[in-house]
Amino acid sequence: MSRSNKKKDTVAFNIKFPRLASAYKVARALGLKNLADRFARTLTPYIIGSDMNISPRGYAALIVFSALIFSISFFIIGYIIKGIILAIPLVLVSITVPGIMYLYPLMKFRSRGDMLDVKILNLEAALATSLISSVSHEDAFLSLLPLSDVLGFKVELREVAKGIIHERLPLTDALIRASQITPSRSAALLFEGLKGIIDSGAGVLEYIYWMASSSYNDVEAKYRAAFNSLSVLMETYMATAVLMPIVVIAALVTLFGMGNFFPLTVNPRYLTSLVSFVLTPLSAVGILVIADSIVSRLRP
Repeated sequence: MSRSNKKKDTVAFNIKFPRLASAYKVARALGLKNLADRFARTLTPYIIGSDMNISPRGYAALIVFSALIFSISFFIIGYIIKGIILAIPLVLVSITVPGIMYLYPLMKFRSRGDMLDVKILNLEAALATSLISSVSHEDAFLSLLPLSDVLGFKVELREVAKGIIHERLPLTDALIRASQITPSRSAALLFEGLKGIIDSGAGVLEYIYWMASSSYNDVEAKYRAAFNSLSVLMETYMATAVLMPIVVIAALVTLFGMGNFFPLTVNPRYLTSLVSFVLTPLSAVGILVIADSIVSRLRP
């Protein structure tokens, strides 16, 4: 790949967002610019692809600030309480906060990718219809922009339109940029394949029809896997809701019946109430939350 092409490919990662821009200015004033830039280069595709309306540089600067502030604060607290023995473990614990902030865009990126992989059929059908009624490939993509929220590919279609309209890029370059920021593997394959098909002058509609057939098989496999996962979760839910109180109560009765061999100082009625009215409902709610997350990823 030539240097000019590399430059075009990286333009998509220089998008500026209004929020958190001041955090980067503070990081630059404190001499933390290089560290913030390093995090920003890694996180920018994930922040853009997950549709987080924030500045990648500002978010990276916020991670650097949180790591610095939390580590210093926890070190001071630990040193005051028990000296260096407690200070160092607390510093290690404090790293979890910026670690979670760093992983959040990656998890959001993956979550959006799971949803888009199911919606790819909508994009392919709309694109095929638009290509039939449009005079050019560029017009076909631009006509989909008002439907981007409905189709679910707002970020990708906005990136293509930005490259075509504002930066006067060829459609093929705009498609490559969109493939670099999309969290959907199916959409990335579609954009990259369209770039090659348009360059070769082959039938674009035929390629989209072939991709739609492949996407249908992938979506069907995802639904089948989700159904199997939900079946296992529901069986776990029934076991947790019905069997847990019985098993725990029977175990408590057995242990208290052992007398001096297993002395317990807690009233068994309290333990039974805790299991029946607190632990069992909480475990059931946790299972239902997991089931809802599986269903929400597959909602077209």
